[in-house]
Amino acid sequence: MSSLMKSDIARRIEKIHLDSFNVFMPLFEAISNSLQAIDDKKKVYNNDYIGRIKISLSRKGFEENQLPIEMQAEDFKKENIKTITIYDDGIGFTDENFESFLTYDSRYKKLRGGKGEGRLYWLAEFDNAKIESQYIQDNKTYQRNFDFSITYNGVDDKFLTKKEIDNFEKSYTIIHLCKLKNRYAKLYNVTLESLANKIITHFMCYFLHKESCPQIILEDDFDSININSHFNDLLLNQQITESRFDIEDNKFLLCYLKLKSSTKNIHKLHLCADNREVKSVNLKDYIPNFMCIFKENNNGYYYQVILTGEYLNQSLNGDRSSFYIDNTSLMLNTETIIEFAIKQIKKDLSFEITKIEESKIKKIKNHINRNSPQYRILMSDKYKNFLENINPTSSGTKLEMELYDQYYQINRDTKKTSSELLAGLSKKLDDVQELKEFQENFKGYVEQINDVGKSKLADYVAYRKAILELLSKLQKKNNEGKYPLEKAIHEIIFPMNTTSDDVDYEKHNLWTIDERLAYHYYLASDKKLSKMECNTSESEERPDILIYNNPFLFTDNEKITTATIIEFKRPEREDYTKEENPIDQVIDYVKELRKSEIKDKNGETINLPDSVPIYAYIISTLTPKLIEIAEDSGYLTPAPDKSGYFGFHKTHRIYFEIISYKKMIQDAKDRNKILFSKLNLV
Repeated sequence: MSSLMKSDIARRIEKIHLDSFNVFMPLFEAISNSLQAIDDKKKVYNNDYIGRIKISLSRKGFEENQLPIEMQAEDFKKENIKTITIYDDGIGFTDENFESFLTYDSRYKKLRGGKGEGRLYWLAEFDNAKIESQYIQDNKTYQRNFDFSITYNGVDDKFLTKKEIDNFEKSYTIIHLCKLKNRYAKLYNVTLESLANKIITHFMCYFLHKESCPQIILEDDFDSININSHFNDLLLNQQITESRFDIEDNKFLLCYLKLKSSTKNIHKLHLCADNREVKSVNLKDYIPNFMCIFKENNNGYYYQVILTGEYLNQSLNGDRSSFYIDNTSLMLNTETIIEFAIKQIKKDLSFEITKIEESKIKKIKNHINRNSPQYRILMSDKYKNFLENINPTSSGTKLEMELYDQYYQINRDTKKTSSELLAGLSKKLDDVQELKEFQENFKGYVEQINDVGKSKLADYVAYRKAILELLSKLQKKNNEGKYPLEKAIHEIIFPMNTTSDDVDYEKHNLWTIDERLAYHYYLASDKKLSKMECNTSESEERPDILIYNNPFLFTDNEKITTATIIEFKRPEREDYTKEENPIDQVIDYVKELRKSEIKDKNGETINLPDSVPIYAYIISTLTPKLIEIAEDSGYLTPAPDKSGYFGFHKTHRIYFEIISYKKMIQDAKDRNKILFSKLNLV
């Protein structure tokens, strides 16, 4: 028999990455081997055999046998773990087991879920492993010793011994994981109880069968824990219940354990394969009422739910970290399995969940009645399902915040059919001539169609929809056969004769042109340049809207990054004269701005040098006269969709954009389409 492992072990180990979540995988792999060795011994010799595993954590090196002379016991307890020894009285390293150990990706243990690479984890965290084993083969007793280390072959013949012995007592295997690498030392600095809990969690399927589970002892240089007894102590009333469910032709089993409460317990669903945990999820993430501790006869407990099934066994990936999906056939993914499991858990534990829900609803109702009547709508049957997302342990300020979150959710999700909205808009806007009248009608309309009545988000999204409908209406002739003046449109976009200090964010509609215009440093609407507090100009020119954008931060001299000018022209206007050329009009504004000083709110000068670009929007109908003016400019280019013009005036550094009302409205609709869709306003 060759002792050479058929792989480049060093390269294999380089690909292994162990972090804080799977740092104990080397230990778990060794324990798994011991459990299987004991199971093999039961099958060969005695089905009633229980078996024993002892795990020893030592702060001494493998060759050391006593404490350092100069070190006291209490100080020694603070030393890092150096060696872990795993003993089992299983079948031992028979020739078949040893050959399997030497062969990477061995199929020998495949039927029991063996992936053929678990032993490589040992060398990922420890310098080497020393194995000694005693076994019976062909009615003879043998002892086998060898070292496993990071070499090309893994097991070197010169460190391998096998001999027949006469003084056979029993078969066993001892694995010494030697010299824990320094980078893992802190992660192994855990209490015996904590490590015992991790072992229980990982091998929960074994502990479920208490009568046949081998006795497992965990010890260090000073103390020891019988993990089986520790598991029994954690169980409330020793209760383990089962439930089954199917997904297509795949059968799954749920086992429910009630573990006594401790400071770190949470309700969990454990997905297991081949009797070992692979993945766990917090049940509170799927069932909010599982955020709290459950109680039985004044004893607190947390559910640990074990999910097993042959499908999970077959879908386990090579490093046991997750499940794979076979793309060559119709397979279930992990989330689908969890979804079905959660549905079954809700059914199986409906009594406990209902008790928690009733207690929570009572607490919420008292809070709303005493402190927050604005949330009473949450208590209606129509919206009661939103309360499921509230933590049953919340109270006071935390409960108030969670109620607000759910209330906001209801407001956001409030929907009405598009036919109702469009019919209402048409009826309400037929005779609207002024913004004030529109706002009054709109307020009454929202009260009629808004399912909640107080939702700011729903109101605002519906308001945007109505604003766009109104702007569309103002592009048409009125009852007198005339088009509305530009001031009607101007007033809707931003109230005239005001500044940004006078108007609340939600009261202007600059978003109809560009959402970014809402975030500015200073804005003046229909103000003479000489009347603007931020200008030193004496000009009587009056831009429709002038915007100074945010200044740069963290500079020695505060500077304006850009300025924006917006000019509105009456829909379908054709009577532009040379003096009223809108392009020249903007250029005149820019000239005046360039030569004037700009003051901030504290009266300090802010520079607007010639290098600062200015953006100009001319909003109007693209009448033949306006098209002629744009094309005669020499630097404006038609937009690809023929709905406007754009270009750059090099002398005055002005970025021009002429936009038709139709395009402005359509672009705004497109930008808000997702919001309208969420409220069924499309």
